[in-house]
Amino acid sequence: MPALLELLHDQPALFVTTVTLFGLMVGSFLNVVIHRMPKMMEAEWARHHAESRGEASPPSARYNLVVPRSACPTCGHQISAIENIPVLSYLALGGKCSACKAPISARYPLVEALTGTLSGLVAWQFGFGGMAIAALLFTFALIALTFIDFDTFLLPDDITLPLLWAGLLFNLGGGFTDLHSAVIGAVAGYLSLWSIYWMFKLVTGKEGMGYGDFKLLAAIGAWFGWQLLPAVILLSSLAGSVIGIALIILARHGRNVPIPFGPYLALGGIARCSGAATGTLLPAGLLMIIVGLTGGIGSGKSEAARMFADLGVPVVDTDQIAHELTYSGQPALQEIATALGDDTLNPDGSLNRALLRQRVFADPARRRRLEAILHPSSGTCTAVAGPAPGCAVPDTGGSTAVRNPRLCRPDHPQSRHRLR
Repeated sequence: MPALLELLHDQPALFVTTVTLFGLMVGSFLNVVIHRMPKMMEAEWARHHAESRGEASPPSARYNLVVPRSACPTCGHQISAIENIPVLSYLALGGKCSACKAPISARYPLVEALTGTLSGLVAWQFGFGGMAIAALLFTFALIALTFIDFDTFLLPDDITLPLLWAGLLFNLGGGFTDLHSAVIGAVAGYLSLWSIYWMFKLVTGKEGMGYGDFKLLAAIGAWFGWQLLPAVILLSSLAGSVIGIALIILARHGRNVPIPFGPYLALGGIARCSGAATGTLLPAGLLMIIVGLTGGIGSGKSEAARMFADLGVPVVDTDQIAHELTYSGQPALQEIATALGDDTLNPDGSLNRALLRQRVFADPARRRRLEAILHPSSGTCTAVAGPAPGCAVPDTGGSTAVRNPRLCRPDHPQSRHRLR
């Protein structure tokens, strides 16, 4: 065993492959958890209800995560070991029961493949060690919670509460964050959604989310600290909004039909876990977008930039780029003069900013013409590693940079913009 552990430590590719295969097998077990745990909860509720009324508990066969063996829900055929190989068995059987040929839900191999993929990603991010093991346990729990919530709108305490305590215990030794931040994260995670729940209920008279959501965000806070909660909530809300709108438009999902929020919280938690090794919310190299922000004083641009930075999203201040495009001698100045009048330039060739503001703010059409000159360049920015091609600017430690076509000139002193 020590030799095997040493081999996994010394061979990162072997470690990632091994963990991926292990994740596929865990995904098969998670399918059992997702299917059976809600049924076990319903049976327990029935027993409690009978006891509260002084009645005998209804008789039931032994049913838990281990027994009975998995079987086809249509014909009762028990699944053999050879029929239970993750993903491969489903493909070999053609997605049908070997006995009755009833179709098998494609979600079973989906959960297995998802668990294997995320396990490999965690192994790649953290490498061999205790951090990877903790991150895997966290990821497995969130996968189970995601699909249980999709099916039943339930987030079982049997998963959320042990997950919360496990996060606090793991951070006793400063795992993902210090214990102080973990404790505050657990409290802040719970109270933030609890407060939103009650405000929404007082205003509308409806329940916007369940208590399981509070506990899940508390668990995420316990694992990664309070500092990442705003970013997790932002990512969860964005994902939930996009998917919810898509369901309403494309699937004709009723506006009053509830949508579970737990899966989107889990998305934020898994993203944070996968990117924890890089200190961002998302794994390095997986996010291929750059966000451009624009806004005046007091518009909240700085706060938005900070939250996107926590998500690991490169942020460009397009107002700063636009300002630099209008320095004296820049080619954009002549375009502005041609489009908006020669008097927008001072005698020394610099931009008459006061006149330009007055002119464009009074005429929406002229404002759009100005934006057409200045802002497209920020929209075509591309992330590059190292100095931007054609720009005589020394590297600054491998930081990500933005190449702006208009500013990318050897004679321009600010042709490189550090991402904020």
